[in-house]
Amino acid sequence: MPQLSERFEESEPSAIRLAQQLFDKRARANGNLSAINVAIGDISSPTHPKIMERMHNLGADGSPFRDGVVRYGKTVGEDEARQAYLKLIEASGGDISGLHAQTTNGGTGAMIQMMKGCLNGKPLLGIEPLYANYFDIARDFGKRVITTRRQLQECGKFTTPDMAEIDELMKKHNPGAVLTIPADNPTGQFMPQEVLEEIAKLCVKHDTWLASDEAYRGLHYTDDSISSIWNISEDSVPGISGRRLGIESASKGFNYCGGRSGALVTDNELFHQKSVDNNTAYLCANVTAQYAIGALAHESTEDIRDFQNAQCAHYREIMAMVTDGIRAKMPDAIMSNPDAAIYSVVDFRNFPDFNSEDFVHFCATRGVINIDGEGKTLLAAPMQGFYKERPGEKNPGDDQIRIAHVLSDEEMAFVPELLTKLFEQYKYYALSTRGSVGDAVDTRVSTT
Repeated sequence: MPQLSERFEESEPSAIRLAQQLFDKRARANGNLSAINVAIGDISSPTHPKIMERMHNLGADGSPFRDGVVRYGKTVGEDEARQAYLKLIEASGGDISGLHAQTTNGGTGAMIQMMKGCLNGKPLLGIEPLYANYFDIARDFGKRVITTRRQLQECGKFTTPDMAEIDELMKKHNPGAVLTIPADNPTGQFMPQEVLEEIAKLCVKHDTWLASDEAYRGLHYTDDSISSIWNISEDSVPGISGRRLGIESASKGFNYCGGRSGALVTDNELFHQKSVDNNTAYLCANVTAQYAIGALAHESTEDIRDFQNAQCAHYREIMAMVTDGIRAKMPDAIMSNPDAAIYSVVDFRNFPDFNSEDFVHFCATRGVINIDGEGKTLLAAPMQGFYKERPGEKNPGDDQIRIAHVLSDEEMAFVPELLTKLFEQYKYYALSTRGSVGDAVDTRVSTT
């Protein structure tokens, strides 16, 4: 047979898709089994009603699809959709004067354009644990990622990024951009505006781009104001203008994951023009998704904030239920205290011989708990993929899993019990008898 490329040969499922890939094989052999999937931020709440209204009425008068014709759109994006993304920034208190928006296929498309446009042989500097897809996308495009690392403390809080270390890394490696995620995936940590501005000052000092993944902007549960690169002024960080790149997405704040609608926003006109030129080979972003998200261009900033405030109330309640439940059932586990985004991290470092990827393998391929006569298992994301491997150092992700608080209240209520009981099964099968479930599950997958 023809030979696969080296990149394909080395490919493994992303950390956020691994559990689902494994479980799907098992489910095909056993239909009497269901999974509570908290491995990926696949939100199950209804999307914004104005988005849904347009999705239901693609053929209505005034729709560009009313005649049944679906043409390519502009590479830069449709004007209405671009205005919608600027409206979302404005609703968060950002100054949108002088900003340029390019629509993309999800936040992923914006990530790709950001890396292609500013790294130029230089690395991307990220803050670990870092959303795993940045590592994967960088690998696909031959880009390097260097990192500074936060630690999950016993109290459940992650440490604040070390500015002195970031400064030293910038001196040593001269990164093309520094990446921040103010409402953080995967930790659920909230980065206050003053911390973001300290990083911005380092970007000015070292003459580099400041990139910010703002997919979860507005989803935070503290008394702090919204943190965003678009809330940085020349007064607070002189020289910041013209070096900001924002990754936008409608997936999380507006429950539109499957729409794959995003944008790359910048205050640098030349970067914007060249990004559009470069992206012409990819033609355009999904035009039906752009039409749907374009409805938000006509909403008031107050209405947008009201929708996100309702989202915050919903997630705050679910997170409290799940995190309190896990703490009560597993007091020796370290449970993060999420104050932004939609994720929690559970750290099992106080349990000898635990390995998160082995545990996820076990739950997806063998573990099962009987609840009300139905077999259930739990799908979570192993955290190894959210850290860069460092020779001679233990990967903190070996001890950690990520939980996405994205399912219904009824489904999320199962998580503490499932996690606790599956962990007991894992200890019995993996630790008491075989030592490493990772090898075992590949050859002894149970379908019961």
